[in-house]
Amino acid sequence: MVFDGGERWHFWARLALYACTKFWGGAGFILIPHNNGTVHPTLLAAARAYDPDYVVTLQRTIRSIEQAMPGALNLLDSEGKPSEGTARDQLIERAGDRPIPWGADEQARKRVAEVCSSHRRRHISDETGWDEHVTWLAAYGDTAHLTKAADISGNLTDACLSAPPEWDGVFGVAVAARCGAVEEPQLGGEPRLDEPESRRLGSWLVDPAGGLGTPPPDIVWHPAAVSNVDPGSLATAFERTKLGLTVIGRGIRSRRRIVVSIGDAAEDFALAYVYERLYGGGLWLPTVWLTLNGTGERGIDFAVRTAISDHVLKGDTVTVTTTSVDESTLDSIVTDLRQPILWTPGDEESMVRQYEERLTRSSVDWPVEESNSWQ
Repeated sequence: MVFDGGERWHFWARLALYACTKFWGGAGFILIPHNNGTVHPTLLAAARAYDPDYVVTLQRTIRSIEQAMPGALNLLDSEGKPSEGTARDQLIERAGDRPIPWGADEQARKRVAEVCSSHRRRHISDETGWDEHVTWLAAYGDTAHLTKAADISGNLTDACLSAPPEWDGVFGVAVAARCGAVEEPQLGGEPRLDEPESRRLGSWLVDPAGGLGTPPPDIVWHPAAVSNVDPGSLATAFERTKLGLTVIGRGIRSRRRIVVSIGDAAEDFALAYVYERLYGGGLWLPTVWLTLNGTGERGIDFAVRTAISDHVLKGDTVTVTTTSVDESTLDSIVTDLRQPILWTPGDEESMVRQYEERLTRSSVDWPVEESNSWQ
């Protein structure tokens, strides 16, 4: 799904993840941002590696555009005059779900579709165009040809972990990417968490099974008020989209390749998200998280280095990359990540050598052969 990776990308990404949560298999969908219609070459290669059945845009509506870009739409009243004030608010309330085509979205969607496959069917009535059944995914309402998650799992009444609608910013995106979103996102700000809460949540997002962090009660969703629920015992909203589905991997794989994508741009987030969906080894690391490691308490950067140490010890290759961080800053981050925190006493030299061999800084090489365009 292609979405707007510009100034308000946190909101559009959360809305895209909300849309994914509504459809069967949505936990496996990937997100590709664009900037005014242009898609980063690395993400074009990622989309090709994913080999999608559909390439769609996130459908914009009057309401979503008004939230992200107040006043951007020229809304007219019944007399053809610009609608303002209370009258404008009422008009948005009545017609807020109406779809609005957005040229840059479609330009980016077509570019992604072009690189994914050269084998498509011409439209029967117009031989100059492609026959594409689905070109957008709706955050509101249904999308033809796709099955709603609710039709598979029945009434969604059990408590689960879900991104709170008012959580915006990097934490809002990261929780939505990890858990999905049951409720429609609203434009807001970073969640009001104190520093220990931020460290615990960030550590859990970095390594959910590592035991260094915990999901807060704030991300527990239930249609009714609940109390005394252990967030750590709950499934995510995304799990509801996977009923009847399974993960298929290679039967023999001696080593894994882990990608740590560092930076605050939409492309940094999307690169890690795609890699996680494809290979189970993608980690997004916003730069602000590198500072959340208070004195005397283990924080997010400790969780990151713990996870990396675990992969290095297993013989995995860890690639640190970015689309937005400058070279000197990235070099400094990589140097810090190469400091071992888990080793056998007396074996420090061996550990340093393993880090030098297995923790590298480079761009991501998507393993897709040119001949695979037909798949």
